Amino acid sequence: MSSINSINQLNPNSLILDKKNKQAESRPHIALAQTFQLPSYEASRALFQPKISFTGVEDKPKLEKLLGDTHLFVVSNRGPSVDNEGFYVTSPGGLATGLNFCLKGTGGQWISNDNKVDESEDIYSEKMGYGLTKFSISEEDYKAFYSEKANRDLWPAFHFHDKNVRGRLRIYRTAANPENYAIYKKVNEQYADVTLERLKNKQGEKSNNLVWIHDYQLLLAPGMLRDKINKEENNKLKNTKIGYFHHIPVPPADIFMESFGKERATDMVTSLLKTDVAGFHVPSYTDNFFDIVEKVELPNVEVDRKNNLVISNKGQPNEHKTLIKDYPISLDVESIQKVSD
Repeated sequence: MSSINSINQLNPNSLILDKKNKQAESRPHIALAQTFQLPSYEASRALFQPKISFTGVEDKPKLEKLLGDTHLFVVSNRGPSVDNEGFYVTSPGGLATGLNFCLKGTGGQWISNDNKVDESEDIYSEKMGYGLTKFSISEEDYKAFYSEKANRDLWPAFHFHDKNVRGRLRIYRTAANPENYAIYKKVNEQYADVTLERLKNKQGEKSNNLVWIHDYQLLLAPGMLRDKINKEENNKLKNTKIGYFHHIPVPPADIFMESFGKERATDMVTSLLKTDVAGFHVPSYTDNFFDIVEKVELPNVEVDRKNNLVISNKGQPNEHKTLIKDYPISLDVESIQKVSD
């Protein structure tokens, strides 16, 4: 989970896959490259760069070195639940599993939705070493936000990398309900509101705050959160760093623009450019994102590919730099192997 590193201005090249991982012995980068239509060197890079392995509370010194005196807030659509013994149970999937390893022992907070709670609820487990914030979204809104907008609209569009997809784009776009985008924005704002409230509640516990927002369901939340923080009078709160990690592909710019149109593409790009770091899996995805930024043509925005930056309002008092970089995600292979055995 190396985007933590860059947000805290530490080594940006750690945290990929364990060199000792036995599954990396049979040239799996070839299969990975074929599966995702990636150049094999990119898949190799994803598999063989050095890594700091997060396996839980025993890795607390590593996490403390990365975070320093920083309170970590993870924000995602799905999050853990709590079993009867006080352990957190993550949903099946790479995002939840990977983030659970990162948060163990940090004292941080994981924010996600859960319709089993009435409004919002905070939980802390001594056994897991971090807290949960769960909040509810109405069943109707969640269906429009997740099942309809995120899964029927955003997910397919982000996976289209073939230039000959115009017909498929038209087919699935005609099935999308335009009103779902308004609900998508509404739910993203709920996430921003809940996160801001938790930032306020945790003030004083540590010197700094880092909010790490995840995946395509929450593309608008980073920008909304930044705007809300900037309206606060608390200068310390304004120093909060925001990161975003994108867990799925990024299509070429022309497909992205055709999929979403100028207005919605602008919304998404503007939001991500209000982060300090926006992370993607492999270099081709970062290249596509740079192309998208240029295609959207935002005013007072400069792309600096050499330094992996997008600079907004350069030379102005409100100048802001966003690091755009690839961070292939990984899981703790040994713990997954134990479950499978």
